[in-house]
Amino acid sequence: VLYVGALSYQKGLMDLATAIHALAGDPRFRFRLVGAAMPESARLIADLRGKADITGKVPQRELPAIYHDSDIFVFPTIQDGYAAVLAQAKASGLPIITTTNCAGPDLVTSDQDGWIVPIRNPSAIIERLRLADANRDRLAEMSQTIYDAFRPRDWDTVAQDFESVYERLVGIHEPVRSHG
Repeated sequence: VLYVGALSYQKGLMDLATAIHALAGDPRFRFRLVGAAMPESARLIADLRGKADITGKVPQRELPAIYHDSDIFVFPTIQDGYAAVLAQAKASGLPIITTTNCAGPDLVTSDQDGWIVPIRNPSAIIERLRLADANRDRLAEMSQTIYDAFRPRDWDTVAQDFESVYERLVGIHEPVRSHG
């Protein structure tokens, strides 16, 4: 079970810690937390040592290998904008457990490529992790579906898509031409 991001209360560390404590005795679960530790979280992080592998912040170039060594990604943030780690996890083919208070609902379709859980609800995280463990074949199918659906996009493709959406919304059927 992988978490990448700032180790802070804002990112849901308290809820993740509750899940880690609840599942720590089960050898089927191994937790890895990667990210910079915020000073206010020092005590909570110290309490997780021995129950989770805690790695400090790593360079972006090292993250693909870390995602590759994981089975599922958990990001229980309380509030966030667009968390790039969600896109990274999805690009790595990892099913995701995340909350409603970030880009999760835009990137994750429950029961297809992960699950959206309410904020401040560690029992929902625990339930999804146990469900994933009890249904490893389904988890592998999710991962394969994510991998099969992944389509890298360059800026030209994004611009073409934007033009298509714009034309559809404003009813233009000819390419927009600049007057400059």
